Amino acid sequence: MNTVQRSPPGFRCSFTDVLVLIIAPLATWWLWPQLGAMAAVILFAVGHFFLFCNVFRVHRNKELLWAGAAIINVGIWTIAGQWWWPGILLAQSPLTLAVITWEISSPGYHGIGWNPLKKSLPTTPDQAAAAPPPSDPAAASNQVSAR
Repeated sequence: MNTVQRSPPGFRCSFTDVLVLIIAPLATWWLWPQLGAMAAVILFAVGHFFLFCNVFRVHRNKELLWAGAAIINVGIWTIAGQWWWPGILLAQSPLTLAVITWEISSPGYHGIGWNPLKKSLPTTPDQAAAAPPPSDPAAASNQVSAR
């Protein structure tokens, strides 16, 4: 039997997350003399990773789409020799907001603000197994596909 085990919906933060959120600014500060503003890419990546994985719990495919666009965005600014964080953030922010909006509006949303009264996302494997079969049209519209 192949079951998908999910953590409970909503915001999540582990000891490791806190540790990374402490180390990232320190690493940026330490690398700044060698890399200049490019060192801030650590904060850019870690901040978005936390936002997508812990706050809004964005689906992996959407996160990878965003990451690919971020690499292209930063790459273009690097090739142009114009490493300017306001421009990088202005170019990336619309996609960040689009990905978050896309995730929040998806039927399987389970990040911060998840409302179990509105959404019927199973939170444990037992609840997923007890879900009505997809042959019931009313129940099928409430089911969430495994990611």
